[in-house]
Amino acid sequence: MASFLVNWVWQQELTPTQRLVLLALNERVAWHDFRGRWECVPSYERIAKMTGYSRGTVAREITKMVTKGVLTIEPRFDGLGRQKNNYFVVNSGYKL
Repeated sequence: MASFLVNWVWQQELTPTQRLVLLALNERVAWHDFRGRWECVPSYERIAKMTGYSRGTVAREITKMVTKGVLTIEPRFDGLGRQKNNYFVVNSGYKL
């Protein structure tokens, strides 16, 4: 995780629960040149395990951050069209 993304998290108007969930997402995030964005693909269960929150709490707080514009969620599918873990896009505005 890049230090400027950690600083960005602290600047957002978020609840403590949302901050920890976003920090957990940022722990897994990577820059993707071909998409021009910061994204990661952890499961809700993985983030719940990292934060100590329930899966439901993680999903609820992520939904709230999507509403605030901090995150974007995009579905991800395999070659057979089956849904896999979502892309979580961190809308920090930072580019590499």
